[in-house]
Amino acid sequence: MQKDPKVHKNYEKSVLITLVLTVFLLTFVEVPRSSANSSPNPFTSQGQSWVNVPNLDRIYLENFGSSNRDDANLRYVASGVSCTFNSIFATGPFLTPVDLNGSHCTQSGVSYDPINDATRLGALPIGFAINFFGTTYSSLWPSTNGGVYFDSPQIQYEDTLPHLAFSAGSSVLFMLGADQVYRANKSNFWMAQTTINSIPAFVLSWENFDTWGNVNEKFSYQLVILNYGSGDFDAWFNYDSLANFDNQFGYQSPYFLIDAKNDVTENSNVVVGAYSNTLPSVCTYAFRHIIGNPSNNPLSTGFYFKLENNTARTISLWTDSSCSTPLNFTSKNNEATNGKAFYEIYVDDSSRSIGIGWSTYNQTTKEISTTELVSNASVSELINGGSDQIIAKSLNTTTPGRFIIGQRSGATTMNVNSDTATSGNSSADDGKWKIKTDVESDCVTKSFKINFDGGSSHLDKNALKKIKNISSEITRCGFTKVKLDGYTSIDKQDSPNYKIFRKNLSFARASKVEFSIKSNLKNKYKSLNFQKKALSEKNPIKSNRSEETRPANRRVEVTLSK
Repeated sequence: MQKDPKVHKNYEKSVLITLVLTVFLLTFVEVPRSSANSSPNPFTSQGQSWVNVPNLDRIYLENFGSSNRDDANLRYVASGVSCTFNSIFATGPFLTPVDLNGSHCTQSGVSYDPINDATRLGALPIGFAINFFGTTYSSLWPSTNGGVYFDSPQIQYEDTLPHLAFSAGSSVLFMLGADQVYRANKSNFWMAQTTINSIPAFVLSWENFDTWGNVNEKFSYQLVILNYGSGDFDAWFNYDSLANFDNQFGYQSPYFLIDAKNDVTENSNVVVGAYSNTLPSVCTYAFRHIIGNPSNNPLSTGFYFKLENNTARTISLWTDSSCSTPLNFTSKNNEATNGKAFYEIYVDDSSRSIGIGWSTYNQTTKEISTTELVSNASVSELINGGSDQIIAKSLNTTTPGRFIIGQRSGATTMNVNSDTATSGNSSADDGKWKIKTDVESDCVTKSFKINFDGGSSHLDKNALKKIKNISSEITRCGFTKVKLDGYTSIDKQDSPNYKIFRKNLSFARASKVEFSIKSNLKNKYKSLNFQKKALSEKNPIKSNRSEETRPANRRVEVTLSK
């Protein structure tokens, strides 16, 4: 039968129109990247700081039917992975608070474990590498408690930033360090790899969270990391809402942080520390937290303190309410046997502050370096409608509710790139807000160890990298004194010649470190006071009886001060 040309032409036309419409819809309609059953809750940002990423670029949390999530690590499930949990099916990419494994998930039809913390499988991919205090990271683990962990997934909260980093054993970044809950009926959490002003960016978004037991609260905030290449980055702390925050959450404040070795003087009751702002200058009863396990703890019972010098960051410790009987440290913490330890001294339990900023934790030396943005600021002042509400404040920008800090070559900087809402780097801080940077918090004194091979004073790549970091710290903090203590191990029978060899070797090691620091600083080193000692086998930090422990004693200890 012959086809009707007109009918055939109309048919071809309708097919063509259908194909065009299909292509149009596939091209321009945003399709969620997660096929999880749960849909995001409605959310509309209130302020100017919020970064609204297209839905196509977002990867949302799949809650798998739970009514809320408390104290949860959040992990990433990649594209091509399908999981069923609690009778809910989801295909990656999606985020999850559930410890999914091969009994829940498949990849290409085969049982598959999407999470392995040891290999960082399940950590959220940033999309680029960042140099965070000298360590390179390309992924991280966030939590429902407003924190981001770089070395392992954790769920700490309610502490100061140094305490959070130390207790987690991880470098951390905290947007809002408090006990928070994801509510299935109102909260969202999502990540995105995107661009902002043509700059590669990574976004984490906490939307409408609250603290445990208070469903009327609404906390909405974002972390935005912008990539400037070679590991350098800026971080935007965006705050859209801090409504009805319960004052029982957060850390006790005001607090004062003391390194149990480097901040105390033997047989003295005056100690140096960090975060001395708002401490009383009158004799005041003190509480304390201990971080670590100090070998000498004179603060085991009740005591009193008072601020001595805010500029020098010193307080004095006393046994009585009139501050007439000194409470002395008889010895410093023995880090060789007990490891790093700190004291947090605070006034009472009535005031609460929130950990906001970042802190690095060195896995080897256990050293902590911190930038705390709202040190000792009362929660009641920071909430919406408070006397110093966080959604109206800014740092290094004029965008309300946004604070920008950065890292260059692994060190914190306030010399950041401007965002779209400001013509330059400016701060709206009025002096009431207490911004505590690394320069203020950890520049009283700093200690480092440079290790050597047996019988050698040669500086290897790791040593040169550490010395480069030491040189940067000298410049950043304005240190004027460099103390270099050279050491050796001892693994042979003593003889006069061998004693001389050890003495000369320990001095040569200290001299090599001195020369390398001067080379890094060029002419700037002329203002420094170098002090070198050849201490041979004295003060071993580990046993010399075994070759497994002996190398730790072949070192130069570098102490920076003013």
